[in-house]
Amino acid sequence: MDPALVGAVWSDQPEHVATIEFIFNCPVELMSDRFGAARFDLVTSQYGLEYCDLNKAAAQVASVLKNRGHLVMVTHATTSEMAKTMDAEHSEYQLLEEVGYLKLLRSWSKNQLSAQKLKEGLGRVVEKLWPHQRKSDSLLLSQVIQSMQVAMNQPLGNLLAQGVYAQQYLEQLQAAQARLEDMQRVTQLIGEGADEHWLAPFSANGLKLVSRTDIRIDGAHLAGLGWVLQKEH
Repeated sequence: MDPALVGAVWSDQPEHVATIEFIFNCPVELMSDRFGAARFDLVTSQYGLEYCDLNKAAAQVASVLKNRGHLVMVTHATTSEMAKTMDAEHSEYQLLEEVGYLKLLRSWSKNQLSAQKLKEGLGRVVEKLWPHQRKSDSLLLSQVIQSMQVAMNQPLGNLLAQGVYAQQYLEQLQAAQARLEDMQRVTQLIGEGADEHWLAPFSANGLKLVSRTDIRIDGAHLAGLGWVLQKEH
């Protein structure tokens, strides 16, 4: 969080902004160790706590809050625009596996194909992906198709030498897919059952739900959920 930005947004309340203490680079799991006996009126999280071990995180938050202090957090939502995009991208990664693109990258990076076989394989994958790209206008599929077209325009003599780049691209795709699946996991965690399921670790540490609201962009597009909890003891 940028303190200067906070001051600019709340420029009509400088006396309140001046009382805010900004604390950076402190993992939730280390809060009580870092702050010792210090207690705070407010702890906030923006798309963060859901990625933690909730039992540990809830205990740490409760340990540094004053009695009647608040935890205010923004989380993902299963019906948000982001969640819809993630679901679509998940299907696209599955498609890349199904049409043989990821297998082709693996073989290319290990020099297991002749240049001619590699070019033929790229052509088949492009042919399979085009209908999906036209239908979805997917940025991911567009980038993949474009990268393959660049490779297919390479002279056969140069193509196999690009295997190291095929490995790098494969690793980038796999890392992006792993991040996506992690986001889907925590989004699903919040969406499972009633609020009590997601909030159980906080409730067990004396934090009671005060309110939950939808956070919308331009009043229409759901971006996430806003939660306010209060420490009762």
